[in-house]
Amino acid sequence: MGIQYFDECPAYVAAVWEGGRVMNPDVVKWSGNGPPPAIGSVIRYRGREFGVVARYFVEENWLGVAARPDGCSFASVHDHVFGAEVCCA
Repeated sequence: MGIQYFDECPAYVAAVWEGGRVMNPDVVKWSGNGPPPAIGSVIRYRGREFGVVARYFVEENWLGVAARPDGCSFASVHDHVFGAEVCCA
């Protein structure tokens, strides 16, 4: 299963962990605290990078956001960021 992209946030559930393992592997899940950021939101991720949420993606049932890095003028360049990597939205 490859990456699927979405212009609206798809249905998802919060990831459920137990003993270091995800307990809901067969559904689309978000690993971040709180809901996914909206398209157009400025986020900080991986501790130091800033970007603007351009769209959503799902890879192996994990929901993420495709963020255009701050200062990047190329519309097709996006970092793929999962919920746990988002520091603030």
